[in-house]
Amino acid sequence: MVPLFIPIVLGTARKGRRSENAARFVFEETKKRAGVETEFVDICKIPMRLDDAGEQMKDPAFSDLVKRADGLILVVPEYNHGYPGLLKHALDMNLEEYIHKAVGICGVSAGVLDMPAEFSLKTASCSMNVSSGGRQDFSMS
Repeated sequence: MVPLFIPIVLGTARKGRRSENAARFVFEETKKRAGVETEFVDICKIPMRLDDAGEQMKDPAFSDLVKRADGLILVVPEYNHGYPGLLKHALDMNLEEYIHKAVGICGVSAGVLDMPAEFSLKTASCSMNVSSGGRQDFSMS
């Protein structure tokens, strides 16, 4: 049986980010799963152009990783009831690579987690033909 490849994507580049602890936890737990291979992806380490350069904006290594993946787990902090713009940029420039794949969303908040960032991301992923499945609330403070 070929193992599933499900990378964990830390969706913020903010300095002092606490969501890295949650992302590392999810990564370590995913590594324990039989039949699953994973890789930790730190979005701040992906070179991204911010101009409108079309296909040249893509980082070839990240694009290949997303294309090879069977699904993704996004660890997403909530910033002012939304998700980080850099994550949106990374996803938008790799739409072709992850269209029709399964995506798990792990929301992280320092306070009360009321999920607007996850709802926004889930809505965006639906419009991009990505399956985020049923909603299961999970919070880490």
